[in-house]
Parts: sequence; C-alpha cells; structure tokens
Amino acid sequence: AAEAAAIEACKAAVASGDSAALTAAQSEASKLGLSGPEVKAVTDAIEALEAAASGTKKLEALAGSDSIDKIKAAMTEADGLGLSGAPEYAACAARVKALEEEKALIAEMVA
Repeated sequence: AAEAAAIEACKAAVASGDSAALTAAQSEASKLGLSGPEVKAVTDAIEALEAAASGTKKLEALAGSDSIDKIKAAMTEADGLGLSGAPEYAACAARVKALEEEKALIAEMVA
C-alpha cells in the first residue's frame, strides 16, 4: 500500500512540476527502495529543474558581461533548456545588441 501511494505521489509530482513535491516523492520512493519508470520520471524532472535553474543563473551572471561570445554561448545553452522566454534571456539578448552596436560605432570611428 505504501509503495502504491509512493508511485501515485511520483506521478502527481511529475505532473505538477513542483520542486518540493518532486523532492518529497523522490525521498519517499528512495526510503521504500522503489525504482521504475515513475521514480525515473521524478529524477529526470528534478534534473531538468536543476539544469534550468543553473542556466538561468548563468544568464543572469552574464547579462552584464562584455563578452559577446560568452553571452551567446550561454544563450545557446539556455535555448536547449527551453529558457528563451526567461527575462534573464531577454536581458542577455539586449546586452549582446548593445555590445554589437557599440562595436559598430567604434569601427566607424576608427575607419
């Protein structure tokens, strides 16, 4: 009975995408020694949330950078994580645009 409840909790946690619910479901499944597709789905969902959080932090950190290449690399990585709609992504895109405009102005002045 406890195993069935834990598997249902895993399914519900994955459906909700809620970090706390996922962690609780994973903990309960682990305590009961469960494995299987529902438990793997919980683990995968937690890893996806962690990757997204890491990608968002990276974008946030680079939004003030002067390196167009580093910002673009982080944006490409963020695209792969489905973060292109994040405000941090927009901030990085604006920063790249500003840096490229600045670079163009400098090139005009030097020419």
